[in-house]
Amino acid sequence: MTSESHESSTQEVENSTDVSDFAEQSGDGLETRKVASPASKADQHLMDGKDKFTKEQSKSKKKNTLNMFHVVFVLNPPPLEYHLRVKEMDDHVVKKFSKILRRKQAHSAYVVREISAMLKDTPKMRGAHSEDQSLATLYHKYLSQSTLARAISVIYNNISVSRIAHVNLSHQSSPSFQIPIPSSISVLPGPLSPQMPGMWLTTATSFPADDDLNMTSSQIASHFTLLLLSDLSSILSDISDTTSPLSAPLTHYLQVSKPTKSFVQISQSSGIPLPDIQFMASHLVYWRKARAVPPLHQRDTYIVSPNADMSKLVYASSKFAKTFPALPSLPKILNLLSTPRAYSTIIPSRDHKQAFMDILTWLLRDGWVTQLRTFIWVRVPSHIKEIVETQGEPDRSLESSIELPPRKTNEDVKDSKTTLAVPQPPSPTSSTTSTHTTIPFRSAFHDPSIPPPAPSLIQHPRQASGVASRWLAAISIHILKTQGVEGQKAWNRCLKYFDGKHAIEMIAVHEGWKRKRIAEFIASWEAEGLVLRGMHW
Repeated sequence: MTSESHESSTQEVENSTDVSDFAEQSGDGLETRKVASPASKADQHLMDGKDKFTKEQSKSKKKNTLNMFHVVFVLNPPPLEYHLRVKEMDDHVVKKFSKILRRKQAHSAYVVREISAMLKDTPKMRGAHSEDQSLATLYHKYLSQSTLARAISVIYNNISVSRIAHVNLSHQSSPSFQIPIPSSISVLPGPLSPQMPGMWLTTATSFPADDDLNMTSSQIASHFTLLLLSDLSSILSDISDTTSPLSAPLTHYLQVSKPTKSFVQISQSSGIPLPDIQFMASHLVYWRKARAVPPLHQRDTYIVSPNADMSKLVYASSKFAKTFPALPSLPKILNLLSTPRAYSTIIPSRDHKQAFMDILTWLLRDGWVTQLRTFIWVRVPSHIKEIVETQGEPDRSLESSIELPPRKTNEDVKDSKTTLAVPQPPSPTSSTTSTHTTIPFRSAFHDPSIPPPAPSLIQHPRQASGVASRWLAAISIHILKTQGVEGQKAWNRCLKYFDGKHAIEMIAVHEGWKRKRIAEFIASWEAEGLVLRGMHW
């Protein structure tokens, strides 16, 4: 820390206190002059004493005034991570710590008092260095006597090893600092990127920012749940040791929380308001006691994570055997999950369901497995394109009362091939100023040698416009004719999830439907070639 004082401002205060002249105004109020105060010798001596005391007090105030200070942490990050690590340290630690110190300095001159105490005990190290005057002795003396020195030491020791630093500056001030660590990664690190073995590998995000699904809140999404990163008993013990007003609500929430139930379901069953659950969940995630994950389900598919830390397999196997002594070994479980399959297929019987769900929780906690999720895209088959081309705008009177997704101006249609196999001869009568998409007309008596149009994928059905929106309307009418009103309503409600970004496993959680019913609808649409399925984490 360094301190700097401004001489000019202090000098101005001293000059203002040296003025001892008094203005005396004449009776008519027109003459003003400065005269000395008619004081006696004793009064003059007393006045001189006061002036001397004022000057000494000003000098003392000048000496103890701290106008500026800096908190400096020296970093030595890897060259490829230099800017990232410096920015993290500055944003999450240095700025917050300096702000707290500035506030305490303005309130009670805390920084001046602590620095003065340390400088007072600093020995003069100009000559020979004795053992008592060594830097190590001085360092430990600072730590034992100065709360500021202890705070800086705690921050350094904990942040250096990616832990949370709890500092105690006074009885009323006990802040904590940390550099947030990622809880998951969405892609495997490359050869030149920092490796993070054991990190949870998933594209699921608990803080979605998708306007289409009305999930712009900074809170954890209501359809997620918490996966505790340590035993419940140890977390409850840590909470009971604190005097925070959140202790009782947190204890109650943790006792009713389950990794197989979403926040909405927990709120409905326990009576705890959903915003309170989301707030407490964010609190536990911030303090690294839990991780926000999609609810676990036995019908979902889980595989061995490509990012699993196999170097810890021997130690983890021993720990697994102690936790689940009467169940198959960890290598055996991982072998069963090496092939994509529903997790329920490895559960021997209904009596083993809870035990195997506990195993799944344990495997996810340490990054041994990850969920293989299913994503859907809308596929426009050839016969739907032919209907739109031959009939033009479809009869919208056949559409159900449920509105189709809103159509915006930007069209995003991706063909399954590079170019459509549809001839597009130039039309001399076509208008170059028309805003409508020109669609080649296929007459009922078209040349048989002309191949049908190739199927296409609609990447963003909620933003479809032009010809893509007409394809979607034709698909909706086709489903109405083949599957009835119920099938059409299900299609219109599920359409917003068919963009390749939202896993279909979450449709049941969002819409409150049965998984089996959703699977039946998707299977029927896939059989008709209306959707395309893909799987990844």
